[in-house]
Amino acid sequence: MKKRKFFVAGLTVAFIVIVIFSCRKEQFDSETDDSPRRGHAVDDDRALPYTYCDWMSKLDDNAFITRVTIPGTHDCGADLHTSEQGAASDEVIAQHFRLSNQLKLGVRWFDVRVALNDDGGLTIFHGDYYLHKTFHDLLSEALDFLEKYPSEVIIFMIKQEHTAQRDSDYGNFIYQALEAVGLEHFFLNADFIPTIGELRGKIMIVRQFENDLNKDFGYHFKWDKNTKGDYFTTENCKLYVQDHYSCFWVTDGTKNDEIKDCVRKANQATDHSCFYLNFTSCERDVEDLKSIASGINPVISSWLITPPVLYQCGIIMVNFAGGSDDGSVSSDFVKHIIECNVFVTNEFTLDNQIWKTRNLYVTHYSNGDPIVFAFIPQMWEFCGQFGIGAFTFTTLQGDFGMYYNWAAVNDPRGLGPKGWRVPSEFDFFDLGAHLGGDSVAGGKMKLNESMVYWKTPNTGATNSSGFTAIPMGYRDSIGNYLENTVFEPYSGTGISANFWTTSEIDQYHAIAYRLQYNTAALLHGSFSKRNGCSVRLVKDY
Repeated sequence: MKKRKFFVAGLTVAFIVIVIFSCRKEQFDSETDDSPRRGHAVDDDRALPYTYCDWMSKLDDNAFITRVTIPGTHDCGADLHTSEQGAASDEVIAQHFRLSNQLKLGVRWFDVRVALNDDGGLTIFHGDYYLHKTFHDLLSEALDFLEKYPSEVIIFMIKQEHTAQRDSDYGNFIYQALEAVGLEHFFLNADFIPTIGELRGKIMIVRQFENDLNKDFGYHFKWDKNTKGDYFTTENCKLYVQDHYSCFWVTDGTKNDEIKDCVRKANQATDHSCFYLNFTSCERDVEDLKSIASGINPVISSWLITPPVLYQCGIIMVNFAGGSDDGSVSSDFVKHIIECNVFVTNEFTLDNQIWKTRNLYVTHYSNGDPIVFAFIPQMWEFCGQFGIGAFTFTTLQGDFGMYYNWAAVNDPRGLGPKGWRVPSEFDFFDLGAHLGGDSVAGGKMKLNESMVYWKTPNTGATNSSGFTAIPMGYRDSIGNYLENTVFEPYSGTGISANFWTTSEIDQYHAIAYRLQYNTAALLHGSFSKRNGCSVRLVKDY
């Protein structure tokens, strides 16, 4: 694993020596232990029962994060092989795989419990137990994973554990830790609900503490203790949470019903404005965490895939993701959670390139800055006149994507996830050549459902390439919508599909590629930079 250094105020800070004065003595062989695992089990994790390293690559870029079913781990740092192995192990160990392997299993939402020590160190705890790792350790594992699998999205839900520092101090140290490894790796803007396409390759931050920094710092989650399931509103989001953890007098059946109720609410939600957070974990005096999980996990796991299968089920937090080493907890829970997603084939490969099969649908640049939403013609015209990047919605946004002016396409902040880019004219030239030449390539790129979107005769349309072009038309420089079918869906009136390239002609014009209802050709030519066209992303492999 590559080592990442923290740079704070120009100094390199080594997170090696960790001094904890308030912990139970039996947790440490030495309070100045510079090898967190010394004196504790250092066995490697057992072989993974399955791996889903890039399952999010099959999600639609336009899917909102709130409408994706996401497996999460409760107390992600409390794993068997790097954490406390003493007398209280049954109360402490919540996972048998360390975070790097939880990621390979397919877990994407992590309950991260961080203590802020008096010396400013950020260490991982479960209750009063130090887990022999630092916040930096977890960040490094997550960032290494995203470097290898940039299609994925990781969520860190950060809570202060063991210590009781003021939120202002705590938040400041957490923010500095993020800043030290590069804020570009994180999604911190909580002014809107992002899509998967806007999040790919990043860690989204959710915090369970107040933000006093006057900076973007992720979503704020706050809910009543021991809630059996209720809606909550925080400073910047809505959420429904089931976190009934104190189950001393509660049966597995009751807890399971509460879990199922939260899943149903997420499934039945009619918009994307609310997060649904669902904990399958709980505690009892007479049972340890593993035995509780052995009773709950298989029941919910099987229920999730029993027909009719539910989709869009929210965030499901589990103990013993991937099962337990002794086999007493079944291994397939995370797998079944992942299967409760709507997967699409949103890419196709030609020669040495991968193209998206859906038009781009993002409202922010790759670094999180907002693109101007030009929702009225006057604003659209103003942005075009002064070279300001802008977008506008269509009626059916998820189906058709956005219109972007060329200033947005050409902005150095970028429009796509890591590795993806807006194509140049040469990319489209290669695409046309691969499809048999420009005279026939257009037909192979057009959706071939007659009388649905394209106006007849929709010449040559076969969509054999998988490009799946829909006649979105374009928006002209003064804000008119032309040649499209998006305001009359399924009417078969669409004239053209128009796609920006990054190739510039002069101060006022750039090259766009065009498909028409009455020809099988792939056309291209000069388009005013003030116009609005669709955008398709491409990447090399």
